[in-house]
Amino acid sequence: MAYPTLTMRKIREVLRLHFDCGFKQREIARAVGTSPTTVGQYVRRMQRAGLSWPLSSTLSDDELEARLFPPPPLVEGQRPEPDWPSVRRELSRKGVTLDLLWNEYKAEHPDGYEFRCDDGSPLRVVFALDCCDREAMSWAATTGGYTGDMVRDVMLQAVENRFDGALKADNEIE
Repeated sequence: MAYPTLTMRKIREVLRLHFDCGFKQREIARAVGTSPTTVGQYVRRMQRAGLSWPLSSTLSDDELEARLFPPPPLVEGQRPEPDWPSVRRELSRKGVTLDLLWNEYKAEHPDGYEFRCDDGSPLRVVFALDCCDREAMSWAATTGGYTGDMVRDVMLQAVENRFDGALKADNEIE
């Protein structure tokens, strides 16, 4: 779980108490209202960033934050994630489908996100999601496209799972 970071004023205070006053981590933590572990993390971040105490008076809070919290390095082979706000905006336009956006994404990022079978063929999955619990109630996967029968079966299975057999039909639904 990610914990909220301290304000830059408090981070500067942590560093001042550590380097100028020589306080122990536990004392600093009590003074600024955080944990001793967090105090130690900020001191280590400063050392990793190559900063020395006292900090330069020209170093702004934004610059200090950028030095203490650099973006994570791009790992070799890491796939570029789609721009989700842009996807949502585009889907609201008339005539734009998820398949169209997917094809554009794959043209721009050939190594982007895609699930494949052991033989290398792309995997297509259809889900029935419960909008209240936000969980997948039923799903089906294929290497071909979806058929109306597949989607119908997934929907029926989802309804049966949701109501736990309480809505059994007398006859098979055609």
